[in-house]
Amino acid sequence: MSEKEEKAIPIWETEVWKHLEENAKDIPSHHLRDLLNDKKRTSALQLKHDNIWVDMTRQNITSEGLNHLLKLAEKANIGNKIYDMYRGGIMNVTEDRKVLHIALRADKNDAHVHKAYASLDKEIQSVWAVLDKIKDFSERVRNGKFKGSTGKPLRNVISIGIGGSYLGVEFVYEALRNNAQASEHARDRHLRFFANIDPIAFGRATHGLDPEETLCVVVSKTFTTRETMMNALLCKEWLLTVLYKRRGKYIYKCTEKGLGQHLIAVTTNIKDAVKFGVLEENTFEFWDWVGGRYSVCSAVGVLPLSLHYGFATMHEFLKGANAIDKHFVDERDNLAKNIPAMLGLFGVWNSTFLKRSTRALIPYCEALCRFPAHVQQLDMESNGKSVAVDGTRLPFEAGEIDFGEPGRRHFENHCKQSSRTNVKLLCTGRCIGLWKRPKETEKENAINSVLAAHKTFAGNRPSTIILFDGALNAYNCGQLLSIYEHRTAIQGSIWQINSFDQWGVELGKVLGKKVRTSIDAFVTEKKLPTDYSQATLNSLQHYLTKGARL
Repeated sequence: MSEKEEKAIPIWETEVWKHLEENAKDIPSHHLRDLLNDKKRTSALQLKHDNIWVDMTRQNITSEGLNHLLKLAEKANIGNKIYDMYRGGIMNVTEDRKVLHIALRADKNDAHVHKAYASLDKEIQSVWAVLDKIKDFSERVRNGKFKGSTGKPLRNVISIGIGGSYLGVEFVYEALRNNAQASEHARDRHLRFFANIDPIAFGRATHGLDPEETLCVVVSKTFTTRETMMNALLCKEWLLTVLYKRRGKYIYKCTEKGLGQHLIAVTTNIKDAVKFGVLEENTFEFWDWVGGRYSVCSAVGVLPLSLHYGFATMHEFLKGANAIDKHFVDERDNLAKNIPAMLGLFGVWNSTFLKRSTRALIPYCEALCRFPAHVQQLDMESNGKSVAVDGTRLPFEAGEIDFGEPGRRHFENHCKQSSRTNVKLLCTGRCIGLWKRPKETEKENAINSVLAAHKTFAGNRPSTIILFDGALNAYNCGQLLSIYEHRTAIQGSIWQINSFDQWGVELGKVLGKKVRTSIDAFVTEKKLPTDYSQATLNSLQHYLTKGARL
């Protein structure tokens, strides 16, 4: 960090921050029914880029507040930070790492990319090498040149990973299942995800699949993630046991060759992957400058999805993400036209200034059913922080609580009547900002004022509408993924937190390992730990003595 940055006052002590706090206090006197009549404001808050239309006119902000919000972004040096990320600056300062998920979808045929990434030639070349390897391998599997150990074609894929290693990948898988072209490419193929260590998850992942036709993809950067390796071991035993029973001792004795036809890995720890039974040539690299929740465009996502839908489909997906990356960088000095930046700024406005920290993502496109789960992890793991980059404690609440499912009515009442929810409507939407006043309700229904209160909707709830041109496809999926990755980073930059580390997750791993050690000690020695609270001991003992499967 430079001396100039060290002496800079925190963003929350700036004049523009104070102006926004005053703007927020004044918002109750500005109803959306009035704000929506401002044609200049409407024009400023409806943005179009490529296949994406974003309508932010139903945000509770005046033109004055919007100007202050853009000045806040300028004060936070957002334009420079976007450029720094694009050129390989150390954005993940707590782990001293670059943040280069945008490099994962850089187009090798684009001269602009070669110029922009001149200082990152090594990283870019390694990305393209892995993509070429994925293309070659997935095509050999799909055309039958790479077969299972018994000679059968591999039609089934089980992706074994957890958190960022599967949620975003599952979102893309579900999004393309009903796309005519993608589903045709996936005919007679199956892709399953295995993340939970609950035995039921294993049963669901393998149900109806023939091991002779199944390829397991183990996704673990370190190849030591406990849940992933436990699940990988289950799949390995399933493969060996069933193949041995069906084909005799040949398969069992030749485990390196036999098992190697059914196991591949996405990891940086090639040595341990090979020890596990993966052939070295069937390991696929990714890098420490790609965080798990930002890794869908790496081998983490592109490999299993290419095996299922074909590499050509995933190439379109990467092109869509790259199109938004270009927009994000090209408009870094014109943030009012920058879709991810504007969405990020409104996220800060709603959660920090208006105290609306709950955000509902409601896809009216059923195919986006797993998108909210991906964003939930992306956003909450990235920005659920309470400490600024310089180590000072934030004097406000950062981050949002994200939830959502395809647009139905089971939480519609909360969205319409709660005062703390901010809504994103994907593909289509209406009426969150509408209102019905008490006198109107009484007049319409000829009811008393008490009942009218229950049927009154104050409206004035913020919402954003995101629409695609045409049907949902791989290209649009890539655009959507990129928009929300950059939106998350913008919010973190405004809040002056690091959106790219995950110390809370790392603590969870340590605590989980400790609990597992305690369970193992009880099983082998009937001995309970002495450093747990009595409440924890009671729950642990109940679990262990009631036939828990370990």
